[in-house]
Amino acid sequence: MAPVHGWVPLCGYMVEYMRLRKANLTSSDIGQKEKDVLLRKHTQKIRPKLIANMGLFWRKNDVLWRGNRSKGQHCIMGRQRGAKTKGSVNFWHQTGVYALYADYKLVYVGQAGLGDKACIGARLFRHTKDDLAGRWDMFSWFGFRQVKSNNELGAKKKRAGATWPQLADVLEGVLIEVAEPPQNSQKGRFGPGVKRYLQEPHSEERDDIARDLLQLSRKFDRAEKQRQKHFERITHSLDQVKELARKARAKN
Repeated sequence: MAPVHGWVPLCGYMVEYMRLRKANLTSSDIGQKEKDVLLRKHTQKIRPKLIANMGLFWRKNDVLWRGNRSKGQHCIMGRQRGAKTKGSVNFWHQTGVYALYADYKLVYVGQAGLGDKACIGARLFRHTKDDLAGRWDMFSWFGFRQVKSNNELGAKKKRAGATWPQLADVLEGVLIEVAEPPQNSQKGRFGPGVKRYLQEPHSEERDDIARDLLQLSRKFDRAEKQRQKHFERITHSLDQVKELARKARAKN
């Protein structure tokens, strides 16, 4: 079936068509079936990723919901499963769909950043304050923004072309991963290149270390200021002593 935005695969089809023409094949030699095969082949090579990455069953208590000077900004941290490269990604500003669970039971499904300026982190934080507060302890998310090589989120997608079978696979995959139907033996089919991330828990111990380091830094700054003041006083006293010694020598 033809994709919604069909001009990209059509370009590949025209390249292949011209190659055949250069091989001294007339248009009559290329039947409609051959044209359909060529178009289908180039269409299949182009697999738009509706879902770029996802995280399954992340814990609510492992998220830093409120940031401050000692803890840093609010964050939903994750690390790519099985990735050789190091580095964590903050998915707070990710856009996509999400699901809330209470003891692994689905209680709510929502979306963020598709028709407004919201993000998954802001929506989840809102659910810690609204009628759902206290009624969920885990969440899953399916993001549309890709992760760049510097572990920052890429730009928001304005639109993504896909065939109806590809769209059906994504919808089926989200439903399977979110609802976990007992009779579905296979996992969701999201297409190639979709990255799964594991949650990197926000550590209270790490907060304590950061707080202690901040306090030590402040103490060091105060001590440095006091040292500078003492140095200035000693320098001033030495200057006075030198001036008195100079006057005494002048009298003599």
